[in-house]
Amino acid sequence: MLRPLILIDFDGVFNIVNDLEVARGVWSDVEEIYVPISGGSIRTRVSPTLVSLFSRIVESGLVDVEWLTTWKEDTEQFPAALGFPSLIWHDEPADLPFFPWWKWEVVKTIAEERERGTPVLWIDDDIRHDRDAPVWISENEFVTALSPDSFKGITPAQVQEITTFVERHTGVKID
Repeated sequence: MLRPLILIDFDGVFNIVNDLEVARGVWSDVEEIYVPISGGSIRTRVSPTLVSLFSRIVESGLVDVEWLTTWKEDTEQFPAALGFPSLIWHDEPADLPFFPWWKWEVVKTIAEERERGTPVLWIDDDIRHDRDAPVWISENEFVTALSPDSFKGITPAQVQEITTFVERHTGVKID
């Protein structure tokens, strides 16, 4: 069985970018956490329940989970501040133009470098806004995309989609 991969963005996915009350309408336990970054700190709004779920997925060792975000070296600060396991992260390559969308190019490269048939789940709030990525995803049976609403982040219903992906490709139920 091939080890599945989850590539995940931060803002608009874990970090709910709407106001705190709207965020708590999605996850009742949302907390504001200030994460130290180069040159100061950034306010994040995250659900400990969501962080806990992803921590269990990462710590299960059943699935590779990697960041795909524009936060560059600051991405290394988020896991510790959120109580999340450290993850490999992919940054915007210097040799890729911003358009076409660099994340799509990175996902294509990662998917092509893995053994054929490796299941990939790409979670990013901007997928829905890209013209080409949804077409490429639909043409690649091993790649699944999940594009949360930027102002809500991953919802409990989308968590079910994520756990279903993990369970389908590993045969192990995630509690």
